[in-house]
Amino acid sequence: MEVILENDIQKMVNNILELITKKLKNNVEKYEEILPEIKGMKTLKRRLLFWLAVGQSLGIEKAKLKKIAEIFSYIYLAHEIHRQVLEEEYQEERTKTQYRVLVGDYMYGNFFRELARAGLLKYLNPLSKLILDINEAALLSLREGNNYQDARYFMGQCLALLGDLAQLPKDLVEELRILGEEVGDFLARWDNQETGDLTKLKEILQKNGTFKFSFADYLI
Repeated sequence: MEVILENDIQKMVNNILELITKKLKNNVEKYEEILPEIKGMKTLKRRLLFWLAVGQSLGIEKAKLKKIAEIFSYIYLAHEIHRQVLEEEYQEERTKTQYRVLVGDYMYGNFFRELARAGLLKYLNPLSKLILDINEAALLSLREGNNYQDARYFMGQCLALLGDLAQLPKDLVEELRILGEEVGDFLARWDNQETGDLTKLKEILQKNGTFKFSFADYLI
């Protein structure tokens, strides 16, 4: 089994980002103008670093971890694009809004295709439920003013799936889910420039008694 080394993580992140950017450039006309929020993909990069750091610590083999991180990326981008449509629907021209929806759907399509190609169809049900639940959470967030409910749930479930991929017992998978929710909340606040204090992130990672990740160090 080939396990990821620390110096591989940045290379894997860059490789996944290049792959997704290439797909967008080849299939989405003027995507940088119409979708400026994903032009630099900084928010996705932070999450990729986290998923890969966790997977490295759990001993997940390189090829499998890289593919599941790519799949998580498609779900994340699709959700963010659709979420922005919900927030800006009445502020933009209808054609642009419809185009954003189609690009989000295109990202979801990549998730299904890559899941099948990787032979990971056993995760189709939990990932489909994840998509359903984060969209429900986004709708609740807009209605109730809790902007990070979907971000918390998404990251928590991603970590739970990584724990399952590593064949951890259920109690440890649950610990990962709870940890993921806290990190998801921090990253969402960082995305919105409400915080940038990595000391807080390190505290979140260090207070869990089971898992030790060096994720915060990649962001300094």
